[in-house]
Amino acid sequence: MKQGVLWTGMILILATSLLAAPAQERPTFEPLRAKIVVEHTDANQQPATETGQFYRDAEGRTRVEIGSHIIITDPVARTRYDLDTEQHVAHKMPLPPGSPRGRGPGGDAFMPPPPPPPRAGANGPPANGLMPPPPPPRPDGPPPERKDLGTRQIEGLTAHGWEVTRPLPPRPDTTGGNVTETTQTWVSEELKLPLVMESLVSDGHKHSRRFTEIQRHAAVDASLFTVPAGYEVVSAPPPPPPPR
Repeated sequence: MKQGVLWTGMILILATSLLAAPAQERPTFEPLRAKIVVEHTDANQQPATETGQFYRDAEGRTRVEIGSHIIITDPVARTRYDLDTEQHVAHKMPLPPGSPRGRGPGGDAFMPPPPPPPRAGANGPPANGLMPPPPPPRPDGPPPERKDLGTRQIEGLTAHGWEVTRPLPPRPDTTGGNVTETTQTWVSEELKLPLVMESLVSDGHKHSRRFTEIQRHAAVDASLFTVPAGYEVVSAPPPPPPPR
């Protein structure tokens, strides 16, 4: 699964209320298309940037396409597929009943899956030809406090901002020390969509994701959220449960 294996934990920013609610009570979503821009920066490297496409239907199913990496998340079927477009393999895994906390107002109901990280060579490749490792998993414990940042206009929409700072376990390739991650999330409650998410780790890693060129009430083909014909479906290990 290449990059997808390392980033499984980050993909699990899911709609907790959608997963837990009975079918007749599930929220509806405005179908849309958008351009997604991902930027990853290491303290000693130039930013690497990639762009892709994001799709969502009225049931909350999402599809993220960045380069040859495609992720389909179906909260109704409680399933996620990572598509290997080179080998024509769909790695299938179940969605957990919960998700990480502290990402924005109203829990995680607004959050689609994050895209995979930029590949080496996307724009200003790292000197060693490899992307830095993803942030380590967040430790268990009480949820961090959220700071209300108020509202601002993004892409012509009113976005409500929240900031969360949490400790991270030390990286295995560093010499200890306290490492923290500060994340700002700006959510359009009207669209139930996080327009901007920026994370800064105290060791210098930065990761941002933003949606642009949003097409509202878009005609989104249902086939976008199914595994294409000719793909071999392989069950992947279930993701780890979210922090309690």
